[in-house]
Amino acid sequence: MEKGIADLLQKVLQEMDLGTLKGPPCRVAGGLMHTMYAAVTERGKYAVKVLNPAVMKREKALENTIFSEKIARELSKKIPAVPAICKNGEAVLARNGCYYMVFPWQSGKSVFAKEITPLHCERIGGILGAIHHANVQIDGAAYGEAGAFAPDWKTVLQKARQEKPSWLRLFTARYERIAGWTQRYVAAAEKRSGEQVLSHRDLDPKNVLWDGMEPFLIDWEAAGYVNPERELIEVVNYWACNQRGRLDREKFRALLAAYQMNRPLLHTDWPAVLDSGYGGMLEWLLYNMKRSLGIECSSQEERRLGTAQVRGTLHALDAYERKTALLLEWLREDCDA
Repeated sequence: MEKGIADLLQKVLQEMDLGTLKGPPCRVAGGLMHTMYAAVTERGKYAVKVLNPAVMKREKALENTIFSEKIARELSKKIPAVPAICKNGEAVLARNGCYYMVFPWQSGKSVFAKEITPLHCERIGGILGAIHHANVQIDGAAYGEAGAFAPDWKTVLQKARQEKPSWLRLFTARYERIAGWTQRYVAAAEKRSGEQVLSHRDLDPKNVLWDGMEPFLIDWEAAGYVNPERELIEVVNYWACNQRGRLDREKFRALLAAYQMNRPLLHTDWPAVLDSGYGGMLEWLLYNMKRSLGIECSSQEERRLGTAQVRGTLHALDAYERKTALLLEWLREDCDA
């Protein structure tokens, strides 16, 4: 690690009254937007998140990050969330033009498709249902889904044709389908915008640490208002599949049954919900295209990561389109009409 980074993290920890480093911090793998370090002081072990400078330049990025931590702290009273440590009520520390957050170190590891069992799905479904049932309120939180957007894919395509990234052919082949998915998502988001709850909004397997079979929800920076059924479908898509990406009936039923123990699903417009399920992937696709094209990134490493994520997200959108008919059949079978 560069000495400058170690010195900065030391100052952050001292300003948070968390002690003096006992050794060099270690970078933790896995973050797709920000950079995380493990740091040990005489006071304990901590995870220090260095927020992505390119992301923090966005309008309201700091405000949204602060609100997301308020949501995490409030929900930690009801579910196993891991919010940031606060100093004088503040969860985000600014120093030398950069932003930092410090978390208590949480033991555990993420599990992915090959390792995920119906019991994992049951636990996640129950937690998600508890979050949605709680319907917590945070003063000042902007109401409405931030994800209800209509990106200009034509401009992105023009820029990609100039830069010729490795994903250009994949994007070009799917361009009309992406435009169609976007139209369906926007229409569904508008149709269902009246029902919103504050939630995590990025509950994929990398954002849950398991200590044995005890889950802990981390990385709350995407937290905000979301339609609960839309988030449920996204979580099903993340968790209830096998290692080949195909839906697993047993995992699906375990997740949905546990969810409905806390929040029954009644009279739901599932076709509209499934259309809204494209939203998170389309947002992630656009963000990573901008990173890959050098429009919104802070390093060459981040640009390479963006390129890899574009390809993966395009394939994920293909897979989701193939799943929707089966998901609709199962949802109608397992939920009250």
